[in-house]
Amino acid sequence: MILELLSVFILTLPLLVELWDDRHGDVHPNHDIIWRGTLMAICAGLVRLINPSHNYFQALSLSFGIFTFFFPYLVNIKLLRKKVIQDKKWWNHLSATAIPDKWEWWSGTPWFGRMFFLAVILAAGIKIYVCWPCLFIYQGQ
Repeated sequence: MILELLSVFILTLPLLVELWDDRHGDVHPNHDIIWRGTLMAICAGLVRLINPSHNYFQALSLSFGIFTFFFPYLVNIKLLRKKVIQDKKWWNHLSATAIPDKWEWWSGTPWFGRMFFLAVILAAGIKIYVCWPCLFIYQGQ
């Protein structure tokens, strides 16, 4: 149990690092996607080393799901509290610099549609991390 909690904490580190990095707003170019992906890859590898019950893909999937779902909302809450953004709601803010937020199909999707899509990604990451053997149960039948 302690090992699983430590593993999930390690997989949450990219989210925590990026929240700290963007605490005053996203003032740097989109090179943070490379940094974030590298940190997710390192954390997934670390979890694979300390927790052999999960493979690298499982760990990477959960880290990606956690980050993808929680980051937009947590950073918006933080920026609203610091009054960096003022004219939006925590669930509806789109960044002017983030790559996905620049895509017309993404920015044109209502906030609840974006939230649902991100929740599906998180659910898939959880499913892959927790039930990896279940995904292959019907293989060969």
